[in-house]
Amino acid sequence: MKKLIVLCPLLFAAVAYGQSAAGNSAPGSLTPPSAGPQVKQMPFEPKIQPRKNQSPQFADKEISISDSIPVSGRVLKNAIAVVIGNRDYKYAPSVDYALNDASLMKKYVVDAMGYRPGNIIYVQDATQGELIRVFGSETDYKGQLYNYVRKGLSQVFIYYCGHGAPDPDTKEGYLVPVDCDPSSVVLNGYSLKTLYSNLDKIDQAKDLKHITVVLDACFSGAAVNGTLLANVSPIYITVDKDVMASPNTTIITSSTGDQVSGWYDAKKHGLFTYFFLKGLQTEALVDRLDTVTARLVFKYLDDDVDGVPYWSRRLNGRTQTPTFYGSDWVIYMGGK
Repeated sequence: MKKLIVLCPLLFAAVAYGQSAAGNSAPGSLTPPSAGPQVKQMPFEPKIQPRKNQSPQFADKEISISDSIPVSGRVLKNAIAVVIGNRDYKYAPSVDYALNDASLMKKYVVDAMGYRPGNIIYVQDATQGELIRVFGSETDYKGQLYNYVRKGLSQVFIYYCGHGAPDPDTKEGYLVPVDCDPSSVVLNGYSLKTLYSNLDKIDQAKDLKHITVVLDACFSGAAVNGTLLANVSPIYITVDKDVMASPNTTIITSSTGDQVSGWYDAKKHGLFTYFFLKGLQTEALVDRLDTVTARLVFKYLDDDVDGVPYWSRRLNGRTQTPTFYGSDWVIYMGGK
């Protein structure tokens, strides 16, 4: 049984109850606007449960996302996660809160999602060589992730926070390693096409339960604190659509098309990552749901009244619209 989930980059603010309908396009216009593929089979239905009465302990929705992390009622002993935070770049502006985001995401993966600490591949300031080591190369997909997953048993969660960049000629999107010059991203970046292709191959070889990808990065060539591409017009680039072939996947990204993924300076996190974690925390602790799915978290963070779109306009004066592609998947289950 196969299933995948994916997610992307930067900044979230106060908590909201309202939720908006989820879109169906991939990171930075990397996915088509049509609805994603349906899951053939799931071990349980990720039905959204009625909200219970709020716990008095968490009635104040301003609770810290780092101090009050939901605790999973299950241990997923075969689940494998990859968590990457790229902050200090040699040829590009720093991503100031990337390590904050990655380290806190790792805690949520263990405490809230139920992954074992030894099954998390955690990389800070990943070079191109390290991305190849983890995910494989264009010609060989059997990297560290392939070696970690168990055939027919593993689900995979991938989180990346850092720069993304486009190839201005081909409009292909790339993850930017810390040793990469974004102006030569074709030579020393890591393409999303290779990432998705290798994940598809791992899925085919290992019969994964699900793959979730969360990307807190934009692929427009622009950044919060500077332009990534030298000698290129400041008009942002929209990369071509690129998706995974495997149906049991979930991809969540921080922004769309030519947008910039912003920060939430007051919280010292990326806006997208803050609201992703805040949504999971709120649904589990404030609204006291026994199960929280990826789509439910997405609805929280994508809320135009009090989610990323609203707070991006309010804090940064620009549009930021997260995207959701693929099938739903339970990421938190409470109660033992």
